[in-house]
Amino acid sequence: MPNRRMQDFPTIELLCRECEQRFSSAEKKFAELVFVPFLNGRSRFTYDHWLLYFAVSMAWRCLETSTGEGLKDHPQHVDPISRARAAFASFLLGNRGEIRPYRFNLLFAPGGGSSEARLPEGLNWYLVRGADMTAVYSKSLAAAYVKLPGMLFWTSIVPPDPGGWKGTRIAKHGTIRSNKNQIVKDADVGTFLMGRADTIYKKISDLSPEQKRRIEDTTSRDSRRAVESQSFETFLQDERLRRDNRFKPRSDRTNNY
Repeated sequence: MPNRRMQDFPTIELLCRECEQRFSSAEKKFAELVFVPFLNGRSRFTYDHWLLYFAVSMAWRCLETSTGEGLKDHPQHVDPISRARAAFASFLLGNRGEIRPYRFNLLFAPGGGSSEARLPEGLNWYLVRGADMTAVYSKSLAAAYVKLPGMLFWTSIVPPDPGGWKGTRIAKHGTIRSNKNQIVKDADVGTFLMGRADTIYKKISDLSPEQKRRIEDTTSRDSRRAVESQSFETFLQDERLRRDNRFKPRSDRTNNY
């Protein structure tokens, strides 16, 4: 029944009860001390070991739930990915205190940005409202990517620390800020992100007439709430982006991820 709201992803049992409790503790701290405060407007976050643990747990889950299709096209990454999965699991179980040489990044992405080049028309929706998880492979790159509303985690595996990231690294403890000091100078990451946003937004936009009618009915019943919501602001940003794209040249660069 495609017009019912329901979970449509398969359920995979990854964790025993003890590990579930380990993960839950870090998840709770992340939600209370980073995720919710960020959505409420905070821009500075002090953390300790729990944030790195949470980031490693997300990267591990990403690799564990990956279909492995990307590795068929890039078999050179099979061994590095296998070693990374083992290292992540060992760290999560408390069997190793370090997670080197891998770099774990947290990039805040509140939307509303601009560019001289054409951008995916649903980019702001994807950045602000979208949730996504996938392993990323190219000829010279392998990474774990986890997208939450307003932020993303990027774990570099090949190479383990590619450089080009500033203000995003998750250490054992410290402070991270969601401001202009966060910089990513990595063309591969940018290409992947634009392509991924375009792909996911097109899938989400492919709604049936009945689904669209239900959304319109919900909005009309509480129009003030819709206008005041973050979703509406994101919609306005994407409408501006769509308008701006009409006056920009199309790029011939393709997405290889």
